[in-house]
Amino acid sequence: MGGKGQELSPTRGHERAGQRPALVVSVDPFSHGPAGLVVVAPVTTRDGSIPVHVRVAPSEGGLSQRSVVLFDHLSSVAKERLIRLGTLSAGTLAGVEDRLRGLLRLQKVSPGYLDYLRVVSLNRVGSL
Repeated sequence: MGGKGQELSPTRGHERAGQRPALVVSVDPFSHGPAGLVVVAPVTTRDGSIPVHVRVAPSEGGLSQRSVVLFDHLSSVAKERLIRLGTLSAGTLAGVEDRLRGLLRLQKVSPGYLDYLRVVSLNRVGSL
């Protein structure tokens, strides 16, 4: 790291920008904490068949088209940017948990933690 820190704007390469659906993946204690942030994974209709992506069927989560959750583009956003769209099925959430554990090398944790993951919601985020 240099003395200036990391410049995140404008986006570069395959980074995501603009308004788009996103899956909130942060646990409630963080999402409702003093930072006013949530951790999200953006959602797109372009399927690049990347192993850390999870497919979402139309009508699930309030989506109108077949979509993909991009876990290789996790980011934190301000809660006030979110507009709730819906929730995902238990089957899709199981895939979400698998991808996050694999990507972040997490082992299974206490059942109480998984309760937080079960309440993730699909939201539209402005200026991601």
